[in-house]
Amino acid sequence: MTHNIRANTSQKVPEVQGFQDKNNLFAQQIKARRSSLNKVETVVTHLPTVMVDAEDKSSIFKTKSRQNTNFLSSDELSRTKNCLKPTVTKVTTACAFTNEPETPRSETPRELKRLQVENIWQEAHGHLGKKHWEYPRMITECDADARPGYSTRKAHEYMDEDSVLLEKVKCLATMIRKSKKFLVYTGAGISTSSGIDDYASVATESTIKKKAFAKPRSPLLAAPTFAHYAVTSLHNAGYVKRWVQQNHDGLPQKAGYPQEKLNEIHGAWFDPSNPVVPMSGSLRSDLFSDMLEWEKKCDLVLSMGTSMCGMNSDRVFTTCSKKALRNGNSLGGVIVNLQCTQFDHLSALRIFAPIDTVMKLLLEQLKLQIPKRREGLTSSASVQDYFYIPYNRQSGEKLSISLSDQQQKIGLDLRKGARVRLTCGPYAGDVGEVVGKNRDGHYKIRFLHKLKPNKPLRMPFERLLGRWWAETLCNGAVSRSPIVPA
Repeated sequence: MTHNIRANTSQKVPEVQGFQDKNNLFAQQIKARRSSLNKVETVVTHLPTVMVDAEDKSSIFKTKSRQNTNFLSSDELSRTKNCLKPTVTKVTTACAFTNEPETPRSETPRELKRLQVENIWQEAHGHLGKKHWEYPRMITECDADARPGYSTRKAHEYMDEDSVLLEKVKCLATMIRKSKKFLVYTGAGISTSSGIDDYASVATESTIKKKAFAKPRSPLLAAPTFAHYAVTSLHNAGYVKRWVQQNHDGLPQKAGYPQEKLNEIHGAWFDPSNPVVPMSGSLRSDLFSDMLEWEKKCDLVLSMGTSMCGMNSDRVFTTCSKKALRNGNSLGGVIVNLQCTQFDHLSALRIFAPIDTVMKLLLEQLKLQIPKRREGLTSSASVQDYFYIPYNRQSGEKLSISLSDQQQKIGLDLRKGARVRLTCGPYAGDVGEVVGKNRDGHYKIRFLHKLKPNKPLRMPFERLLGRWWAETLCNGAVSRSPIVPA
C-alpha cells in the first residue's frame, strides 16, 4: 500500500538498508501523524462589483429624468452589488491520513464508463428527463479541475447516447415553442469549432483538442460556427429574444445576429467602449442592468459551452432554473456541455453533446432552414466610410427624431485620419484616431488611455470597431452610440 504525503514535514526519512526497513519506518511516521493532521480548507469569498462610469455618475445618475437609458441609479447599484452571489474558492492546505487502503484504479474500459451522479439522477438528464434513459458515457477521462480556483467540476467529458440525445433535443424544441422570453447564454465552448481555444478543456485527450479545427491567423479573423448561425436563425424565426455572451469574439454579429439584441457582458473585441473585463475587474453598469432586467423576465435559458464556475452572469441561468423548480413560473434552464457543471442539478434539461451537433438536430426539429454562411467581410475602397447617425454629438444618446430627418443627424467619419471620442465605458471621453481597417474590413482606432486615474501618463491602445456598427448606428438600433465625432 502506498500513501501520498501532501503535508510539509521537517523530519526526513534516513537512509535505511533494506526495502522492508524503509517500509516499517514509513509506517511509523504515518501512525505518528495520523491523529494530528487534518484536512483544512480555506474558503475565499470574492464579492463581484459593478462598474459605474465617471461620466454616467454626473450626467445620468444625478438627473431625475433618465429617458432612453437602461442605467441603474447609484443606490440600486449598491444594493445589487451587496446581494450578488459571491464566488467561493476552496484551497486544500493539508490532507488527512486514513487507515483505509487506496481505492485501486478502475480497470473498466473508458467506453463502458458512465456518468456517476452525486445526488440525484436529474444531474444526468435534467428534471424533465426520464429515469429509464441511459446515463452519458465517458469519452474523455481527466481527474483535473476544469477551472482551477473556481467552483468547478472535474474535466471528464461525457456524451449522450444517440437515442437519448434525440429525445432531449425534441424536449428542447417543445420548450422553445412554449417560451415567450427565450434567452441564450454562451461561453467559450460555442466558439471552439471556429479555432478559438476555451479554458475548461484541460485534458490532453479532450474531444475538443482531438478535432482538427482550422486555426485562424488571429482570433480576430475567426469565422462563426454552425451554432452561431443557428442561434441567428432562431432569432430570425422569433424564438430567441436575447443573447448574453461571455465571449469577446464578435462571432454572433459576424453570423448576422443584431448587435442591439446582444449583451457582451464580459467585454468585446469589436467595441472600443467595452474592453475585455479582467478576472478581477468590474462589469459595465448599463450592460449589467440589462442583464438584471432579462434575469427577471426570461422564461427559458439555454446555456451552451460555459462551465458556469461562479461568474456574475451565471445568475441568468440559476434564477430562471430556480423559478421553474420553485413555482413553475418559468420553463427553466437547459445546459449543453460535455463536462459537468455545479448547476446540473438545477437544469430542466441536461444535454451532453457537441454544441454544433445539438443545434443541427434542433433546427431540424423546429423545421428551420439550415443557416448559410455569409461571405467574408472584406475592406473595400468604394465604401466612403462616412455615415449620418441619429445620436447626440456630446453624450452619444439616441435622438428622438425620424430616421429620414437628415438635418438633425450627426456625421460619423470613419475614414483614415478621422478622430472619434468614446461616450461610455471605462475610458469614456478618450479621443482616438482611425488608422485604417483590418483584412476583414473592421475599423482600427488608436486611442491614448490613462492607465491610472490620478496619473497624466497615457498609453496607446489600438482597438477595433466592428463594421456592423455602421449599419446599427445608421438605423438607431442601440440607445447609445459607443463613439461620436471628436
